[in-house]
Amino acid sequence: MILSKDGDFADMALIYGAPPKIIRLRIGNSPWQTAAEVISKNAMVVQSFLDDPESSLLVLNDFQPT
Repeated sequence: MILSKDGDFADMALIYGAPPKIIRLRIGNSPWQTAAEVISKNAMVVQSFLDDPESSLLVLNDFQPT
């Protein structure tokens, strides 16, 4: 699994699929604490994504409802 703010990894996931699974954080130029908060608030979504063998990309936003 790769966790990144870089859109290139998301493009790679869409073109080639998994592995690796990509989690893209769309949080702008936010501090690492924001990334930790977004991941923590979406822990169940992240786990479901990781458990799904068909999924290759998950995009999380700092304004995403939980």
